[in-house]
Amino acid sequence: MNSITDQLTFSVTLSNKAHAIAQEYSQGITNPEKRQQIYLNTLAVYTVEHYLQCMGFETDWFSSDSQNYLTIQLMNVADLAVKNIGKIECRPVLPKAEICEIPPEVSEDRIGYVAVQFNAELTEATILGFTPQAQAETTLNQLQTLEDFLLYLSEIELAKSNS
Repeated sequence: MNSITDQLTFSVTLSNKAHAIAQEYSQGITNPEKRQQIYLNTLAVYTVEHYLQCMGFETDWFSSDSQNYLTIQLMNVADLAVKNIGKIECRPVLPKAEICEIPPEVSEDRIGYVAVQFNAELTEATILGFTPQAQAETTLNQLQTLEDFLLYLSEIELAKSNS
């Protein structure tokens, strides 16, 4: 695998709109750790949705588990439905972290896992890469590239349209 610094990444400025959405989803959660988890998960999904739309993929966040208030309270989910392809899991990665954690509750029903790393101020998110398999922990330098991710999604879309 390539070093993470050799790979192309995609950065998104986390606007007031992104933070307002994350605030809305985490509002009313009394446990501070769970509130932060939901907040970061929402920012990760927002980032991946923005990226995929820029790349010409149609998303459907509203049919994702991460839109269900009860589900996000009970489970650590950050999924995004991609129309005609399937659900991808958008996993937040804290600044300076070297691994992407994938919780057991999202190890099935996903076509891939995308690592989204935040800067310390939560003003920018960078998509580092993806893995098609769920592993509890994936080191960031083991991630496949964003170019591979787009090819992977296109192949799934083509296979589904031909079946």
